[in-house]
Amino acid sequence: MTSVGRSDSASRRPEKVSFLIVQNANAHDESLPDSFWAPAKALWSDRCPENFQKIREAAISHGALEWSHTHGVKDVSKISPDSWVLQKALVNHPGNKEIMLDLLYDYRSNPGLYPE
Repeated sequence: MTSVGRSDSASRRPEKVSFLIVQNANAHDESLPDSFWAPAKALWSDRCPENFQKIREAAISHGALEWSHTHGVKDVSKISPDSWVLQKALVNHPGNKEIMLDLLYDYRSNPGLYPE
């Protein structure tokens, strides 16, 4: 198995791809509801400190982390909180919030590629 990097992407070199492993991926605009993604979309439009602060307060909050694991689930009582509790601990590790914010900002290029 060979990893396909940015310089040799699967869409440019499909003959190099024998299979894909996709986990927790969005592939359509409906998977980016404004109820969660509005602060990120604002950041994508304007990379100002105020928009980064809104993300810190909204998208990386305990409630947002829980929402990301329970949104769309029919019976939330069957979902263990371990996932978002662990994620919260990892996000709160020094430096990790800034890394998450950079990744969230970088995600802005993904929606335009959904049709591919």
